Parts: sequence; structure tokens; C-alpha cells
Amino acid sequence: MKNSHNYDHSHVHSNQSLKPILITFVLNLVFAIIEFIGFIFSGSMILYSSSIHDIGDSTTLFATLLIEQKANNGRDKKYSYGYRRFTLIGSIINYTILGVGSGFAIIESIHKLMNLEIFDPYILLYTSVLGIIINLIGFKLVNTGESISNKALAANLFADIANFIAIFISSLLIINFDLYILDPLFSIAFSIYLIAISLKAFKHIFKIVMQAVPENIDYDQIIKHITKHEFIVDAHDIHIWDLDSEDYILTVHLVIKDNLSDTQIMEIKEHIRNDLEQFGINHSTIEVDTYTQAVFNGELDRNNIKQ
Repeated sequence: MKNSHNYDHSHVHSNQSLKPILITFVLNLVFAIIEFIGFIFSGSMILYSSSIHDIGDSTTLFATLLIEQKANNGRDKKYSYGYRRFTLIGSIINYTILGVGSGFAIIESIHKLMNLEIFDPYILLYTSVLGIIINLIGFKLVNTGESISNKALAANLFADIANFIAIFISSLLIINFDLYILDPLFSIAFSIYLIAISLKAFKHIFKIVMQAVPENIDYDQIIKHITKHEFIVDAHDIHIWDLDSEDYILTVHLVIKDNLSDTQIMEIKEHIRNDLEQFGINHSTIEVDTYTQAVFNGELDRNNIKQ
């Protein structure tokens, strides 16, 4: 007798939940334009690279809106797990722009370092204050979401807050001590940091795409919990993977003792599902064979398995 169970854990993201991303997109786009205007009037390399970065952020926010809207659709015949993994596209866009933009900023900053120019530091000061305020608002808005896209955006905006705090301090040092060299130096240092977090994010996304066991899941501990039940003889074909950094999925083939009733089998499966939910696994498929069936099918060696 074979039994399987698909435990469905659905996500419902209303248009209201996308409103914070929309507001952040508008604020970010307007500020990117302000930064570029500030660069034109001051000639600050920091404002130039930051404006490119924020234009990239705006593009990412817009793409995330479209992707999240698509990801809200339920499962269908074409995508049996739904559209939640579409949020990975938003993260890939986000960190690609972050990494490429930062690389470009490093090249331009090195050129500026070799050819220092005097610029109006007060424009840098005022823009940094505005940047802190706008990115704080954006961070508060998107940090409430749990999807990988929201987390990526929140991390990006948090980095921008730190960026503008450093710009604010740099502008004060330039104003008071004429340290114009801080403009390209800071741009290089911050860009290296952004490339580092982009590479780390891509490593995480790669693991999801390759269906690796999530880093916070102890594979051996999962097996221990599954097989601790007195009626379970063996558990094999265990697969655990991450759908979208929110939903963990597990499939397992159980071998149970002979002569158990249907009610007992249902109770065993329910017990296992409850245990799995404690580990954050909210999608599970459990297939069941009796001991005799498993031996007959060649799935178990009678001499090596104790019943």
C-alpha cells in the first residue's frame, strides 16, 4: 500500500503588500535624479556613482513589483509549485546591477583619484542628508516583507543608509579640512563592499537553484526525527530543498511495520509532518510502503533491516 501526501503552504500577497515597494520605487527614482543633478552642479564622484547605483535600484524595484505581482499567482498546470521562485529573478537583477555598477564606480573613482578636482562639498552634504532620510523610509517599508526579493531590497537600502552616513561624514571633513581625496577613496571602498555582498547573495541564489539543502536545515537531525517513531522501519529517498528562501520542501519514502491500520498510518504521517514544520519545512510529500512490500520491491535487504 502506497500513500503520499502533499502538504500545501500557500502565500497570499495582496496589492496592499506591494504598496511599500511602489512607494520606495518612486522615492528612489526621484532621489536618483536629484543625485545626478547634484553631480552636475558639484562634480562629486560620489554623487555620480551613487546616482547610477540608485537608478539601478529603481530599475530593480520596478522589476520586483512586476515579479512579485506574478509570484502572487497560485499554482497551475504549467507551474505546479506556483510562481514564488520568480522572486529569484528580482534578486538576480538587483545584485547584478549592484555588482556591475560598483565595478564601474571603482574604475571611475580610480581615474578621479589620479586627477583630483575641487568641487562644492555643501551639495554633497545636503544630498547625503536627503539620502539618509529617503533610504530610511524605503528600508522601513520593504523590510516588513519575507520574500527573497524584499530581503535583497532591504539589504540594498540598508547599505545605502550606511553609504550616505559615510558621505555625510566625508562631506564635513572635506568642508573643514579640504580632504577632497576622500571622495574617490570612499567610492572605491564602498563599491568593493557592495561587490562582496553581491557575490555572497549570488552564492545563496545558486544554492537555491541547485536545490541544495538549506543552510539552516540539519539533514541528519531531520532523518533522526523521521525515524524515531516506533512503527517506522526505514526512511530513504529523502530530499530537502529550498523553493524561494521562504518555503522548504521535503520528500521521503517511509517503510513501516506490517499490519498497521489505515488510521495508524495517517497518524504516523501527521506526526512526521508536525515534526517537519518545527524545522520550517512546510511542504512535505510522504510515500509509505509496508516492510513486506519494501522487501518484495527490492527497496530493503531483509538481512540488514530489523523489524
